[in-house]
Parts: sequence; structure tokens; C-alpha cells
Amino acid sequence: MTASFRKLALVSAISAAFALPAALQAAPTQVSLGGVLYATTSEYRDTDTVFYPLPALTVESDHFWMHGVAGGVYLFKNEAHSVRLGLGWMPMFFDPDDSDDARMKTLKKRDTSMAASVGYRWTSRFGIVDASVHVDVLGKSDGVLMIGSYRYPVRLGDLTLVPFTTITWASENFNSYYYGVSNAESRRSGFNAYSPDAAVTPAFGMDVDYSLGANWSLFGTASATLIPSEVKDSPMVEDDVKWLVGAGVRYNF
Repeated sequence: MTASFRKLALVSAISAAFALPAALQAAPTQVSLGGVLYATTSEYRDTDTVFYPLPALTVESDHFWMHGVAGGVYLFKNEAHSVRLGLGWMPMFFDPDDSDDARMKTLKKRDTSMAASVGYRWTSRFGIVDASVHVDVLGKSDGVLMIGSYRYPVRLGDLTLVPFTTITWASENFNSYYYGVSNAESRRSGFNAYSPDAAVTPAFGMDVDYSLGANWSLFGTASATLIPSEVKDSPMVEDDVKWLVGAGVRYNF
């Protein structure tokens, strides 16, 4: 990614952040607050399952949105279509100390980052189609992610099931930062040096929501991400599938 492109993404993110106070003046149509605990397996060699709690904050208005650790503004929104700008956590990292493999412990740490994004969503009786582009604005990987997803909500009384599928394209810079092995790391660890190309990653899963009454609800998610060959070929990686489960509770205002 060029410096000018990263600067443009950062300016877009800052612009969205400054627009939030004005957007908040409009009464939100939906607000919920709660917490969720996630557990995810790691594709990295000899690395244990990771557990992490996150706030489950959702705010939806005509001009502003916030979903967990990401938020932003709508450039356009009606019942069927929306275009949004956002800023959020890019939840990807590697800590050498988390691996039990002595070779992995000699590698450099890969940090998490923040991403500016632009996205489009189409909602119809056939389901929900979403497409978005995410750009690393902190310069950790200088990477770009393009994500497309399809969801189809099925309502069964108080229970809502949402099967989904997702396709993610990750740029060469993103994959090189999180899965590449430099020559210096190769000499220290004994791993072969590796520089991955861009890759497409499919995933599928299910979201679940169960209403406990007028305000409270339980929710959960489970997904499987199929690791592409560009990532699997890295000496840092040993698994073919990355699993994630999460469960939480929220209060709907």
C-alpha cells in the first residue's frame, strides 16, 4: 500500500470520527448493551485456543452505527440499501510467547491494528448481502481486506437463526505481515523463509438470538474458517480450519 493511499484511509477514518457527535444527536432507532465471550482456535503452530471478552454494544440510527468494537456513519440509508464509513479493531495478532514451539518463540510479534472501512449492504426478503473494504490505518501490515457476506435470518418465535457465509480477500501485505517469515527470522528459528501472496478465505457459520422477553436476549455465534493454501504453506501455520464460538447476553433498550 502506498503512503498516499494509507493517508487517504486515515483521513476518511478521522472524518467519520468527527462526524459521530453530530450523528449522535439523532435519536437512535435501536440500542442494546451487553457482553460476549469468544473462544477461537489459532492457526499458528502449537498455539492454544484464545479466549477474549468484548462489549456487545449496538447502536443503529439513520446516521450512526456502532457494532461492538467498530462504529461509524451512514452516507446513505433506507430500508433496502445502506452505504457506510467506519473505524474498528482489526482482530488479528500473534504473540510468540503464546506458542509452545521453541522455533515460534524466536519470531517477531505481530500486532493488532485499526482499520478504516467503507461498506455497502442490501437487505431484502432473499437475505442480507454485505460488501466492505478495510484498510490498516496504523501501518502495522499496510494490508487491505475485502469482505463479502450473505446472511439469511430465519425467525422461529422467540428464536432467530442466521446462517451465513463469508468470503475474505486479504492482500499480500496483510498475509506477509501475519504469516510471512523473513530471512532474519529464518536464521533464528530454522524455519524456511516464506512470503505469501494475496489469498481468498471462505468461512461459514450460524448466529443465534433468543429473546427472553421485552428487553433481554441471549445470543451466540459459531463459525469455521477454511485456511487457504497461501496461509497453510507458511511454516508458522499448522491447521486447516479455524473455529470460533461466542456467547453473550444483552439488554435491548
